[in-house]
Parts: sequence; C-alpha cells; structure tokens
Amino acid sequence: AALSGDLGYSRLFGQPVLDVLFPALKNTVILMGTAFTLAVCVAIPIGTFAASKPRSAVDYGVNLFAFAGISIPSFWLALMLIIVFSVFLGWLPAGGIASDGAGLFEQAKYLVLPVATIATLSIGSYSRYTRSSMLEVLRQDYIRTARAKGASRRRVVWKHALRNAMIPVVTILALDFGYLFSGALVTETIFSWPGMGKLIFDSVMGNDFNLALVALLFATALTLSANLLADICYAWLDPRIVIGGEKA
Repeated sequence: AALSGDLGYSRLFGQPVLDVLFPALKNTVILMGTAFTLAVCVAIPIGTFAASKPRSAVDYGVNLFAFAGISIPSFWLALMLIIVFSVFLGWLPAGGIASDGAGLFEQAKYLVLPVATIATLSIGSYSRYTRSSMLEVLRQDYIRTARAKGASRRRVVWKHALRNAMIPVVTILALDFGYLFSGALVTETIFSWPGMGKLIFDSVMGNDFNLALVALLFATALTLSANLLADICYAWLDPRIVIGGEKA
C-alpha cells in the first residue's frame, strides 16, 4: 500500500497521513532551514578564524562558546529564552506560530526564540568541528609550501586550507540533515511549533502508528539522501576523490 502511495489514515487527526505530514514539514523547513543556515554561516567562519589564531583570546573565546553550546540542554536554553524575552521583557511570543494572514514581521517574531535555541546549540558543535579540522589541515606540508612561496595568510587559510578542512564538517552536516527535517522534538514541543518534531511526539503519545512510522521513515530517507549528497560533495572539495572508481 505504501508503494502505491496509500500511507493510511491518522487516527489523531482523522485525515490521510500525507495531508497531516506536509503542513508540518513546511513549518519544519522554515524553522530548521533558517536555524541550519544561520548556524553554518556563523560556525564555519568563527571556527576557521579561531584555528588561524591558536591559543589566542579569540581561540579561547570560541572554545568556551563551543563548549557551552555542546553542554547546555536544549530544553533549558529554550526555557531561559522564554523567561527572559517573553515573560520579563515581553518582546517576543513564548510559542506558537503566526496566523496565515500575518505579515512577515509578525511571522518572524514567532521564529526568533526557537531559531535562536537551535542555532546556538548547532553553532557550538559546528564551530568546534571546523576548528579541529582546520588545525589538522594547517599542519600539512602543502600549507607550509604555500606559505614558503609567499602566499598571504588569508589566502592560505581561506583558499588552501578551508576546502580540505570542510570534508569532515560536511560529514557532520549530512548526519544532521535527517535531524533537521525530522524536527527538533524538544524545541518544537516547548515552543508549540507545529513541525515534524512535535508531530512525531504527538503521534507517539497518541498511539498514531501510521503517522509516526511515515514521519520517521521520511526522516530516514532524507538522512540517506544527505549521505549520498555528502559523498558527492567530497569529490567537489577534494579532486583526489573520484566517484565511481579511479581516474583513467
């Protein structure tokens, strides 16, 4: 039945599974896509910059932030942001999602706190991996050769080293891709964001097996697709890696 497109009905919502799944997927794409893009755009530059200045104040600061991002539980950070910005200051809504007719600014207000929660934790992890990989690459012989030939520090770091250092980072990003579209279960539940994570949680708690299985199957398929995409990226990042066999 699944191969023919019949994924059954949701007993919680009384609708076909796909009719319930697609709106939640759309909300997750908005939330997690924004958080993922922000985390990557911030983590890679600061991780690279920290690796280029080892044992400096910047390096220690990035390490401290990365350690905090990895160590802080997502539910605690989410609750602290709600207490500060929703309860005390009253600047942002504590949860939910803007209505369909709301303007862009109103919709963005509901995104700020969950995006900040997910992005902060992701930045800590990604920046640490980037820094570690960059430190290893910067010790390679070809980096010393580039410096001996008179290449500027900026060119050595951002052109020669970063591309090779991105290979293990791409692996981490690919592994997180399934998590990205299955939603951050804890964060979405705390902020009542109607995405895939909250949908999976509600379906499991409500014994809606059809919905839970299809949502998890979809996340698994995306994870496998992301790993395939990562393999393709390896060949683009490092010309020595060839897809489909050795070069003639």
